[in-house]
Amino acid sequence: MSQLPDYLEYTLSDKYERDESLNDLVKDKTIAVIGPAPNLVGQGKGEFIDSHDLVFRLGDSPVGFKGRFDRAIDYGKRTDVLVHSFNEIDRPSLDQDREWLQSLKYILAPMVWDVDADNVKEYLNGLNVPWHHVPDQFVKPGLYNLYNSLPNTGFLGILTMLNYDIKSMYISGMTFYNMSADYKVYREYHEKPSRSAHESKSPYYFEEWFDEPKYQRYGFDWGKHHIPANDIKHFREILKVQKHRERIVLDEYLTENFG
Repeated sequence: MSQLPDYLEYTLSDKYERDESLNDLVKDKTIAVIGPAPNLVGQGKGEFIDSHDLVFRLGDSPVGFKGRFDRAIDYGKRTDVLVHSFNEIDRPSLDQDREWLQSLKYILAPMVWDVDADNVKEYLNGLNVPWHHVPDQFVKPGLYNLYNSLPNTGFLGILTMLNYDIKSMYISGMTFYNMSADYKVYREYHEKPSRSAHESKSPYYFEEWFDEPKYQRYGFDWGKHHIPANDIKHFREILKVQKHRERIVLDEYLTENFG
């Protein structure tokens, strides 16, 4: 019987060096990796999320940032590690709450553009919080050649942490942009501004996101290099490998779509 290929090996190139300080933090720990998708609203999973040894937040967190905890019943209160690109688009927004950023145990910055890497490093050094970045030079040789696209920041954060000695990873609040169905809506919003996206019934949107300056300026376009359908295919392949599947716990939404 032939052995299934391990698609996690296509994520990071040979140039990548694991951050052993980060590994010391997560070794043998249960981690919850929580995205900002509104499909968690009303599920009351906050206490369960906070019960994990470490809570990782993907992207623009709906709790903690700028003192906001009104959604804690669904998303939990804790943020131990923030997974964010800290690119030139995001830094002005994140800088609105440096105190919150400085309260974190670690920062993981995947999908940093090489051309912006020095600026990201300078910004993160100024926070006095341990950080680890994964610029795109560590991704392209394997994954880009396989799919002709790159994972977005949140998915790359998940792929990165699967290379570390965690005990388990619970993933929730991440819908792969409603299993890729909403990606067309994002691009339409960016390329031809209208209220169609504003009126979307998608389980991805929070209404107030449309009022954020960065979204008003740049829209919801993630560029031609990020294709959610390819991330979905990649994740399906990873879940076929038993040693990875044994460590990954999916929420109801992801279980329904990935099994």
